[in-house]
Amino acid sequence: MVILLVIGSVYSLSYINEPCNQTSDCEIGYCDNGVCVYPEITEKIIGGPCNQTSDCLEGYCTIGKVCVIPRHGENVFGVSIKSGCTGLINCPIERVECIILCNIVWVLLLLLSVLACYFNKEHRNKLVPITALVAPIIVAIISVPVIGLILSIAEIVIVYAMKQRTAEVEY
Repeated sequence: MVILLVIGSVYSLSYINEPCNQTSDCEIGYCDNGVCVYPEITEKIIGGPCNQTSDCLEGYCTIGKVCVIPRHGENVFGVSIKSGCTGLINCPIERVECIILCNIVWVLLLLLSVLACYFNKEHRNKLVPITALVAPIIVAIISVPVIGLILSIAEIVIVYAMKQRTAEVEY
């Protein structure tokens, strides 16, 4: 019985403004610089009831006993480098294919933009290859990375179709 009391006192959860090592040490809120804090502004309520932060898969447990994710200040349509997952619908972070997709979106975007620029290198107007390189990246920064990726793929398809058409005309 004494052992259970000692273990309970050693592993008790911290309240707001009490010291912590990680978020799961906090009964409510999250751990920030070694102290349990409760932010005033939250972005999204993500789950049902919780008694402590460790009950939440994501985010933290609030005083109202619901799981929330704090606001990170990221606006989807703003000029910023966004996560590769931004804008993807129904792609929970637990799924392996979502993790792979989120980590590879920016790499694919850059590679395909360079490839589109390379395919346009013989164009008479030298701004076309530069635009083919820069446009998908700017679109990805302003909107979401997946849209920039789709734009770079569309550029490659259009250039390939135009080269096929000019090749047929020459023969």
